[in-house]
Amino acid sequence: MKRKDRLMFVVGMVSLVIILMIICSINAGASSREKKLVIYSSDTEIDKWISPIIKKFNSKYPNVKVEYMWYKLANMEVAFKTAYAAGEQVDMLCADMHPLWYFYKFGALRKDLIDLLGGKDYLKRFIPTVVEASTALDGTVVGVPIHSSAAFTIFYNTKIFNELGLSAPRTFDELYSISDKIKQSGISPMVFPGGDRWWWTCIPMLMIPYRTNNKGKEFVVNTMKGIIRYDNPTWIQIMKDSLEFGKIMMPGWTSLSLDAACMAFAKGKAAMYYHHPISIGTIARYAPKGFDFDVILGPVRDNLKPQHVGGTYNWVITSTAKDPKLCAEFIKVATTNEALYYRHTHMVRTYLPAVEALWNTPWFSNPKTNPLAPYLQKCKKLMPYTVRFYNHYWESEIEEAMTAALEKAFTEEGTAEEICAAVQAAHEKLVREGKTWFPQAKK
Repeated sequence: MKRKDRLMFVVGMVSLVIILMIICSINAGASSREKKLVIYSSDTEIDKWISPIIKKFNSKYPNVKVEYMWYKLANMEVAFKTAYAAGEQVDMLCADMHPLWYFYKFGALRKDLIDLLGGKDYLKRFIPTVVEASTALDGTVVGVPIHSSAAFTIFYNTKIFNELGLSAPRTFDELYSISDKIKQSGISPMVFPGGDRWWWTCIPMLMIPYRTNNKGKEFVVNTMKGIIRYDNPTWIQIMKDSLEFGKIMMPGWTSLSLDAACMAFAKGKAAMYYHHPISIGTIARYAPKGFDFDVILGPVRDNLKPQHVGGTYNWVITSTAKDPKLCAEFIKVATTNEALYYRHTHMVRTYLPAVEALWNTPWFSNPKTNPLAPYLQKCKKLMPYTVRFYNHYWESEIEEAMTAALEKAFTEEGTAEEICAAVQAAHEKLVREGKTWFPQAKK
C-alpha cells in the first residue's frame, strides 16, 4: 500500500472513530435525558388497553419510558406499601378506589391532581355520582374515574316475573311477598355469589340507607368516630334486615362463585340476582335464547329514594411521583373519551361508563355492535342513585370483622346482636391500638 493510501486509510479510520464517539455521546446524552414513569395497577386486563395510550403519550413525550406492573388487588396494596416505604419510584396507580382511600388517608396520594389537570372543568364530562364516589370526605377529588362499577342492584328475570304475574318490587315488603310466590312455583327467589367473601358486606350495605334516612355516609362515619356504637339499635336492625334477606336465597348460595351464581340466574334456577353490572357478560354467556332481565330501583323502605352502593376505578398520582406534571399529562391522554371508549371495547368484563357521552356510542347503545348494549342501558338508570361503597369508608379491620361475623351467621348460627358485638369489639381494639381513621368522640 502506497504511503498516500495508508495516510488516507488512517484518516478514514480516525474519522470513523470520531463519528462513532459522537453518536455514542448523543445516545448517552439522550439516555441521560430520558425520564421514566412507573405505574402499578390492579386491573387484570390492563394489557388489553394500555399500549395505545402509551404510544399516544410517547408521540408527544418520546423520551419518557412508561413502565406498568399488574398485581392482584391485595398484592398491589402490599407492593405499593413496600415500594412507598422503601422510597422506590411509583408515580401513578390505576386501581379500584377501595385501597386508594387507604393510601390517601395516610398521605400517599397527591391532593392536587385535579389542579394539575387544569381545574374542576376537567371533570365536567364525568357523571356527577361517579365524581362523588371519587371524592374524599374533605372534598378532595382524589382520582380521575375511568369506569363505574356501580351499582349493586337486584336483577330480575322478566320472563319468570311475567309468567307468575309479578311486578318489580318497589319496597322490601313487596320483595318478601313476591319471594313467597316464587318459592311456591319451585324456583329460588334470589341468588348471590357468597363464595367470594369480598361481597358479604354488600348485603348490609343494601340496608344501611333505609335505616338511616338516606344518610348512610354520615351514619357510617359517625360510627367510625365513636359517636355511634356498632352495636346500637340501628346497626342491630341493619343486621336483622341482612339476615332476613339471606332467607330468600337459593340453597347453597354461601359457597357459590360469581360464575355459578350467574349461571343459576341465567338458567332460571333463581328469579333474582343481587350483584352489580360486572356480572352482565357472565349472565349473557349462560343465558338461553329469549332470556331477558331488568334491574330494580331499590327496594326501599318508608318512601325513601333508592340508593345503590358502587365504586369507581381511578387514575391517581402518588405523593412521591418524580414529575407530577408529567404524570398529569399521561392521565390526560389516558382519560380522553377516545381512550376510555377503547378500554371499554377491549375488556372482557362489563363496566358502566364514567363519562356521559360514552352512553351514546355504538358499544353502549347499539346491539349490533355489542349484544350486551341493551343490558347496559338498563343499568344506566341506576347511575343517578349511586352512592359510594360504605366499606370504602371504614377501616379494613372493620371490614374483616363484619365479613367474618356475617359469614358465621349465614353459614352456621348467629344473631344480629352477635354480628354487631363482633364489629364493636374490632373497633374497640383499633381504639386501644390507636389505629382508628378518625379521632374518637369524647365520652
